[in-house]
Amino acid sequence: MIAQSQVLSGDWSRKTFLDPTGGDGVFLIALAREYEELHGSGKLTQFVHQLFYVEVDTALVSRFKERFRASLGIEFPQSNIANMDFLLGAFPFEKVDVIVGNPPWMNFTDLPADYKESMKRLFDRYGMNPDRRRLLLGSSRVDISALVIVKALADAAKESCEYCFYAPLSLFLGDGAHDGFRRYTSLGRPFRVSQIWDFNGLDIFGGVSTRYCAFAGTVDKKQQYPIRYHILEDPKWVEYTAFPLKESNSQLRIHRTIEEYQRHHDSPPIRLLPAQRPRQGVNTCGANSVYIFEDMPQHIPPAFLYPLVGGNRKAGRTSHRYILIPHHANGKPLHQSELEKYPAVWEYLLSRKKELSNRKGVLIQSWIRKGYWWALLGVGPYSFAPYKVLWKALGAKTFEPEIYSCLDGRIWQGNQALHAFIPCWNPEEAQEVRQKMRSPQIADCLASLRMEGSRNWAQPGKISKLISFEEEPAFFS
Repeated sequence: MIAQSQVLSGDWSRKTFLDPTGGDGVFLIALAREYEELHGSGKLTQFVHQLFYVEVDTALVSRFKERFRASLGIEFPQSNIANMDFLLGAFPFEKVDVIVGNPPWMNFTDLPADYKESMKRLFDRYGMNPDRRRLLLGSSRVDISALVIVKALADAAKESCEYCFYAPLSLFLGDGAHDGFRRYTSLGRPFRVSQIWDFNGLDIFGGVSTRYCAFAGTVDKKQQYPIRYHILEDPKWVEYTAFPLKESNSQLRIHRTIEEYQRHHDSPPIRLLPAQRPRQGVNTCGANSVYIFEDMPQHIPPAFLYPLVGGNRKAGRTSHRYILIPHHANGKPLHQSELEKYPAVWEYLLSRKKELSNRKGVLIQSWIRKGYWWALLGVGPYSFAPYKVLWKALGAKTFEPEIYSCLDGRIWQGNQALHAFIPCWNPEEAQEVRQKMRSPQIADCLASLRMEGSRNWAQPGKISKLISFEEEPAFFS
């Protein structure tokens, strides 16, 4: 992949190379082998002094030195090794001509709590956090590999440095979390992504489920479109073209040709009213066992219970669960004095108070601190619309909005991130919205985003980008 990226073009025997999270040294060993094949072993000793290695894990540092010695018959220079955390320390070497690597793939939310505090500051410093709430809410899908990459390009790169990285494909195709990375700048230094290789599910990392890619480019050059986008269609790479979905830092949409992209881009817009903005289902914030029931519970007054759409939507109309929503029709949680008028509900919630009070996340904790420890998220006037044009937003491969009206007079509810919907207040409106949402434009655009089967398939924020809401600019115009 490094060879395909052309970072070895020109007289690379004079270039310096860095792997900022070197692991067991696979990239640097491969570079040294390639140099030895081209120039013979006589010049290898001189060349290895142009290779630089950073790694926080002391055991991996030892393994790298052993592997390098066994593979090439010489020692890797100790002066070119830094056993340190690349993110937290100052870069210990002179800036380099080429940066390569495979930074750790880990979501911000999976980091140790004490490490998160340091990372928050770094995300801010390197411009990776355009909406600061994403990190604070505890639901961020920002990958730490993105931070490693932008720090390396800002701090360790010479002017016009070339680079090639393996990384999660979400850096380019994910919605929202990586908008900061897709500004393609770090500490004022632009960097251009010129090519992306999408491995299309090929398992080369031993059972890693994350969808991944390799990408290459140059520092100190502004981003340009289209990006050359290669998809592995076994057994060969097929070239496509990539453009941002909407704003310049949006996720990429992939088309076979520029002409195909232009046809979709020039299509007339899908128009809806602002009140018809897509919404997510009710969010229990990890308390499903409190709010969701397999059958209609006898100890909860029916007025508090709503049918919950199941994972299989079509089966869900006859086989479904119920969700308890202690909120007003305006979306606000009921006051304690109002709940106490229904002793069965209040006593049930009191019996689960500890569990509900310990839920994580800034938004739900803000309700808890105000005394509303029974509150839910994702509840608003839209939740109580008698009609919903609803679709599966997570894990699906096709986009099939369906109308959900009331069940025995009870309003259907979507299930957290699994479902998204557009609220409607009469059957005619629902039919019109369903027809618009089933436009081939939306299905084709979703297909071009290559997120089928993922958690980011058709979430409300993404679908909203495909629609024009009154004064907002239309995407398809």
